Amino acid sequence: MTPLPKPSAAYDAGNESQARRIIEEADRFNRKRGQDLEIVGAERLIISDSVTGQRGVLSVASGVLTWTAL
Repeated sequence: MTPLPKPSAAYDAGNESQARRIIEEADRFNRKRGQDLEIVGAERLIISDSVTGQRGVLSVASGVLTWTAL
């Protein structure tokens, strides 16, 4: 992740432009509400049991949904 540039004492359009570009680039990796969530590759969906609080990985293989405790 690219760090934001240090702010200058006075307004600097170049500094502002660079900061906005970095923020927009990082925002592309955020999960958004109201959009589909696709888990691919090495990504995992980790959820917690609402009763016990146990964390686990939710996965699907050949149409079978499986929750595996961590």
